[in-house]
Order: sequence, then structure tokens, then C-alpha cells
Amino acid sequence: MNGRSLLLFLGLCTTAAALLVLMSMHSSRTGALLPLLAIGTVAFCLLGPYSYLGGAFALDFGGKQASAAASGIIDGVGYLGAVVAGDSVARGSVAFGWQGVFVSLSAVSALAALVQVIFIF
Repeated sequence: MNGRSLLLFLGLCTTAAALLVLMSMHSSRTGALLPLLAIGTVAFCLLGPYSYLGGAFALDFGGKQASAAASGIIDGVGYLGAVVAGDSVARGSVAFGWQGVFVSLSAVSALAALVQVIFIF
């Protein structure tokens, strides 16, 4: 079992759970601290493993010869995802509300965690 893959898997699972918790919160009942804690958890558990992905995972995928190319491809896909996310999240929030957006982001994180299981085993 690779510790890097396990770290990414746990980060994605925690991100999915935190997004579901964030979806179920109502600021009138929870105050401001609990949503901030959930957002901080999402940021820590998603951006930390993503940074690890662009460095250590790129070395695993590319080896000695193509690690820079693997890192560039990983970052490039991330940037393309960010471009697409701006419009799609805006459209999703109008159509389904922010709860729908958080559920869909949680589903994407959970799906990515399931795909990560392949790399664990």
C-alpha cells in the first residue's frame, strides 16, 4: 500500500464529508464559526493532497525521464478544471441552489476517492 495514495484517498473522503456537512448547515442556526470550520477543512484536505499530487505523484507517474511533463499535465488539467468550474458552479447555483452545488462537489470528491482506490491496491 502506497502512503501517498492513502493520503490522497483520505483527503478526498474528508473533503466529500466536509462538503456534505457544509451543505446541511444553515447560518441562522449554526452561527458563523461552524461553516468557516467546514470550509477550512475542505481547503486543508483538498489543497494539501493536490499539492502533493503535483510534486511527489508526478515523480511516480513520470519517473526520471518525464516527471516534469507529468507535473505539467497534472497542473494543466487542474487549470482547465478551474476554468470550467467557474461557469458550471455559477449555473449550478442558479439552477439548484448552493446546496445542490455542495452535493455535486461532494459527489465528485467521492468519485475521485473511489478512483484513488485503484492506486492504493
